[in-house]
Amino acid sequence: MDPYLYENPRILKNKLNIRNINDLEEAEANYVAFRLKEVTVNPLKGDYSYQHFLEFHKFLFQDLYEWAGVQRKVNIEKQEPILGEMSIEYSDVFDVSSDATRILKEMSLRDWKEMSKEEFVKVFADDKGFPLNRKLFEKHSEYVRTALVAYNAYFTDGVDVSKKEYLENFIADALN
Repeated sequence: MDPYLYENPRILKNKLNIRNINDLEEAEANYVAFRLKEVTVNPLKGDYSYQHFLEFHKFLFQDLYEWAGVQRKVNIEKQEPILGEMSIEYSDVFDVSSDATRILKEMSLRDWKEMSKEEFVKVFADDKGFPLNRKLFEKHSEYVRTALVAYNAYFTDGVDVSKKEYLENFIADALN
């Protein structure tokens, strides 16, 4: 039994008790867009560590999920329309902390200010001095989520179905 899902239908348990996937996705897009707008005005200070990542997750999803900002306790899958209903591979529940810590450390070691615009688009972080058109993110939050999924669609068995251009093009547009 998955502690994060209602039994029937199998949809994420949420504070609003929404039981329809389309309604939940719409609510999530709206609440997260609101929280992203809020964080652009009042940035969430931190050191970009795994703990800071969890705090950011809690901030973004606080209106919807009791477990926002808490490391998950089970392995997860999520069917993605952009991937023909396949799921991207998420870190194993026992590796989440170490995987996230490693990735965040790699990101912190990059020389963000020396990258060309094209290089920067491929790794993305406006916190390092590239201003973004935040209204684009607000207006198209569901597309951004889909683009992130498509960007990361590669699997441990070597299959790569990623479509990096969706996110790269969106970020390039946001940088203009």
